[in-house]
Amino acid sequence: GQVGIGRCDGTGVIPEEVESANTQSACAETCDERVEANLKDSGEQSCRGYAWSEKLKSCRVYSGWPILASTKDDSEGYVCYKVRDAWAPAPAPAPAAREAESAEEQRLEVSERTGEGKLSLANLLADPKAVTARRMQVSPFQKG
Repeated sequence: GQVGIGRCDGTGVIPEEVESANTQSACAETCDERVEANLKDSGEQSCRGYAWSEKLKSCRVYSGWPILASTKDDSEGYVCYKVRDAWAPAPAPAPAAREAESAEEQRLEVSERTGEGKLSLANLLADPKAVTARRMQVSPFQKG
């Protein structure tokens, strides 16, 4: 779907100019073809999205990390679009505040008896913004 005005942006997002795509539909098709090729052969470069400029008749496709935003610079006429990964779950509707609190509770279960917590990685990584996770053990500070 459409991300916003300007080129696509995000940490680890890799842009590539595609000179052969001279329409928005050709630009989108280039991205789709890369996704399909990557699904068949993981060695092939995939596509996270594309930016099309009607003003410049210019196409940029993006690989690497997920597209998180657009540059919001309309001077070149680009509009950024991101492609949902085929393996990713369909985005859920925005949760209500109470549901969000419930999700936070599901991610970390703390035992009232011992005070120890269990982190549910499955629930944590279900968040569409989750890219990586780091697991570490934390011990309570005890003077001594």
